Amino acid sequence: MTTKGEAPEPEAGAKPDEPATPGEVSTEQPAEAVSEGAAEPDGDPEDDLDVLLDGVATGAVPVSGVFAPGAIINYGSVEGDQHVSNTRGARQGRRASIQEGPIFAEEILEAQHGFAEPEWFAHALRRLDTGLLVLSGAPGAGRRTAALNLLHRHCGSMTLRAVDGTVDLSRWHPSGQQVRGYLVDGLSVPRQLLEGWRVNQLISRLRDAEARMVIVIPDAHDLHRDLKAALRHPPLRCVPPPASEVFQARLAARIPHDARRQRLLDSVGGETLKELLAQQLAPRDVVELVEELASGNTDGRRLRERMSFLAEEEARALIQRSRESSGDLAFLLATSVFEGLDYRVVREEADRLLELADGRLDHVIPGSRQEEESRPNPQYVLNHSLRDLTSNIDAEVMPAEVNSAAGYDYAVEPVRFARHGQAEAVLRHVWRQYGQMARLITEWLEKVPGEKELVRPVGRTMGMAAQWGGGRRALAHISTLAKSERRTSQQIAAVALGIASDDPVLAGEIRYRLAGWSGRQSAHVRSTVALTCASPYGIARPRHALRLLGDVLRGTDAVGEYRVTNAVVVALSELFRAGNQTEVLERLSSWAEIPGDRGTVALTTFTRLIHQDTSWFSAQLVEGGESAERVITLVHRGLNEEEHFHRTAGAMLTWCRVATWDDRVRLGVEALLSALSHGMYHGVFRLFVTIDRHEDPALAGKAIAHQALVAWRQGEPQPGPTTDESRSTAP
Repeated sequence: MTTKGEAPEPEAGAKPDEPATPGEVSTEQPAEAVSEGAAEPDGDPEDDLDVLLDGVATGAVPVSGVFAPGAIINYGSVEGDQHVSNTRGARQGRRASIQEGPIFAEEILEAQHGFAEPEWFAHALRRLDTGLLVLSGAPGAGRRTAALNLLHRHCGSMTLRAVDGTVDLSRWHPSGQQVRGYLVDGLSVPRQLLEGWRVNQLISRLRDAEARMVIVIPDAHDLHRDLKAALRHPPLRCVPPPASEVFQARLAARIPHDARRQRLLDSVGGETLKELLAQQLAPRDVVELVEELASGNTDGRRLRERMSFLAEEEARALIQRSRESSGDLAFLLATSVFEGLDYRVVREEADRLLELADGRLDHVIPGSRQEEESRPNPQYVLNHSLRDLTSNIDAEVMPAEVNSAAGYDYAVEPVRFARHGQAEAVLRHVWRQYGQMARLITEWLEKVPGEKELVRPVGRTMGMAAQWGGGRRALAHISTLAKSERRTSQQIAAVALGIASDDPVLAGEIRYRLAGWSGRQSAHVRSTVALTCASPYGIARPRHALRLLGDVLRGTDAVGEYRVTNAVVVALSELFRAGNQTEVLERLSSWAEIPGDRGTVALTTFTRLIHQDTSWFSAQLVEGGESAERVITLVHRGLNEEEHFHRTAGAMLTWCRVATWDDRVRLGVEALLSALSHGMYHGVFRLFVTIDRHEDPALAGKAIAHQALVAWRQGEPQPGPTTDESRSTAP
């Protein structure tokens, strides 16, 4: 027992001032927990999905607490490769649009940016006076953008909320008086609107809450006809303004300076723009054109080569051009799937496809005569130079880029099509037009090597294929991957489900399947569910994702369960990063009260999140309130439970180091340590001893820790006990 005046020494071997491993789930990881052949991370820090794959594939990665002025600092959640390059790259993927929960103000502002009001916009505003507006339209027509502008304009508020498309409208209720606008972006079962009593109940609830709702449905002729007959106010068709109006509004918003904008237009030439805008461009195509111009591409010929709205026509030409050469065809397909990867990777995958095809890509086969005339040898080693292969499919090998892995750098020379959207257009064409080719591609991609950089492009292709295929078996190829014991297959399935969920009908089926899989005995499929919660599917539906993550947990002992738990930790980190900090913290607080795996996951994730975003936690502590209380309680619990002490203490010290150089973070750390000093539990005492003895005299919080220890040693009364009995219990 420790007596007054004696500071308890940390146990032998303990290093509480070292930051803990953020992805670690238990103090002793099973030896088998490293995934054999697992895809390593593709560590682009701007891409949520890469971080998902990063944490799941590599497991726990230690996080340094070193302060580096002027540098890019990552605290715990960004691991694996990181890449900075000024070369031209493929267009960046959009952030997942929220389908459930509060819509971020940034998305509303983006929807307003350069918005050109269509002719029907004023009528739609008046229709919203009834409480409900049903909006139909084709993909790419700007339905969500128009809906957000309608709700914001009518409600005069940035507090808008998304309602998941799988909602049963007869059971839905507004969430509170503060929310004035609701958006259902893609109703999975739109025919429920044919039942008048459902619609009347919905409108009544909206009026009672003084709220408005816009429901977006597909532009299906038979559905539109039936709804027109059933509803008092039929759906409005989202017909975008003329492309020239969208172009003018968007360009003015993108380049506000009149003189600069005019110089840009003059350099392009009026005839070129008139020709491009005359091709019935959808709003998203116009946005692409504006971005190309703003990036400095003003050459008319180059613009035509780059624009994605011509990709469908070009795809047919590329297939026709490549069909007589199996090598060209395989390279075309490999480039379409793995566009943006190093040319060596693309060629390897093209060769693997050729071998797997076993003649199915050959346009002609040898004749049956005993003595044939001489013919080209398809195995000749000087066949198909890289320059010939790329020029035949209108692609190019880009200049070398330097990527960084853990401990070393390496150079890549990515292959990219000249035209935006060409890869997707080629794959969509062959998938829909050639059934045997679709089966061959599926067979090829299901057996992809377990390499980190292949997971995301393969998953993206599988997800898009589900949208192209349709029917009752649209998700069959993804379901097979989801149930695989192979880690790479689970990761691919998670990426694919995130992509496929962009389709409202598929989103309903995905929700149904994930709910069923989350209760399965198999750890493999539950691991896929957890990974999917960190994909765009989960990010867009955070409440649903949090429920699923609680359902998949079974323990942490077995290797399979360890992988599930690790995936849950990373998914929670991704949901936190995506703007759901309060919801994630609330869930962790409730889990921490439960003994067993949920409590372990809660405290493990909490320390990871501290490394990830000290600024947010500091702001909560300064402001006070429920979030501050939850943070203090979780820190208390982590410090006082032996298996979590070193990880929690390490996170606290990292926080103190950051606070040393950031006054806003310092206020949060001081508020936390002051709150901890009011109850000198054993774990808090050990932390304060470590802070007090730290070699950095300027370490934030050192004075508070020292004063608390002096007060304890002098016998000043403290609200919290320091008895042996309290050392192993949480407050």
